[in-house]
Amino acid sequence: MGSALAMILSYSINKSIIWAIIHFLSGFSIMALLKQLNSDNSLILLIILLLIYEAYEFIVIQSGGIMFRVESNLDIIYDLIYGTLGGLFYIKLCKKI
Repeated sequence: MGSALAMILSYSINKSIIWAIIHFLSGFSIMALLKQLNSDNSLILLIILLLIYEAYEFIVIQSGGIMFRVESNLDIIYDLIYGTLGGLFYIKLCKKI
């Protein structure tokens, strides 16, 4: 029983890490696109786009869509944080180059 619980928890943690990486890379990619478009307020636009996506995801979940799994409010906040960190990492990376 204990090993089954450990396996489930390990799967859940690994899945969370994968989604964190996906949101980080999404923010990184969106920021790269915004910078290529010479956007003046790219960080604000990134946050707005991430908020719009999370709102869309929430609406689809609430309407019974099976495209996304149900997330807690904390998961949504983490998604926004990881996406924003990805965008900030892109900005920092570009300043070093």
